Amino acid sequence: MVLLLDNFARSLHPNLTKYLEFHKVAAGVVCTRHNNEYFLFGGDWSQCLPVIPGKNQSADIVPFTLKRSYLWSDITITVLRLVTNMRLNPNSSLNNAAFISYLANISRNPAYFNELLDLPDYLTRVHTAEDLIDEVFPLEEIQDPQPGSAIITFTNRAVNIINAKIFEKLDTTEEGLNKLEMKGLPQGILPLKVNAIVMLLRNLNTEQGLCNGTRLKILDLTASKIEASIMGG
Repeated sequence: MVLLLDNFARSLHPNLTKYLEFHKVAAGVVCTRHNNEYFLFGGDWSQCLPVIPGKNQSADIVPFTLKRSYLWSDITITVLRLVTNMRLNPNSSLNNAAFISYLANISRNPAYFNELLDLPDYLTRVHTAEDLIDEVFPLEEIQDPQPGSAIITFTNRAVNIINAKIFEKLDTTEEGLNKLEMKGLPQGILPLKVNAIVMLLRNLNTEQGLCNGTRLKILDLTASKIEASIMGG
């Protein structure tokens, strides 16, 4: 028996599933076919779409997803659904359970699509980064941090802004750690030279293939820009 796992089925390009079918490996959420070979796809269809060169609109990308592939209807598929939220502690407050249900409805209920959302009354409203920090990390907690609180943002720029404001509230000495080399993290200082090979760590322009993980060759370095080309094209 062969078992292949993929936890990002919603962002899987259909060409890969066709390749697997060519090699007689069944493709589906859970399906068996061809000499006891199994293929298990997992993921949330409400999340990220696949990166398709030349396509940057959702309406243009959806036809390329696995659920729109001929494999989804041509082979026997057993769909398994996870219905219990394992991250929700049984002792959690009723507000936590209600908020999780609210988030699920936003992504699955058509009534919420393209509409302004009314936030539940139990959610605290803040209007500035300072108010958010004071609400999540009161001064006494900043000086003696405790687990259970975190601020999640959409961009690295927002992370840097919030971190800088929190650091200002700490009454301890700041240390520079740029010279340390830690496993799993890039160096604090990145030396570059013309013809050096680097890897892109964020999605800059998916239509042009500039995605997280793209390998680039440095062509020119100036005081204000880095000119590079995609390796292999």
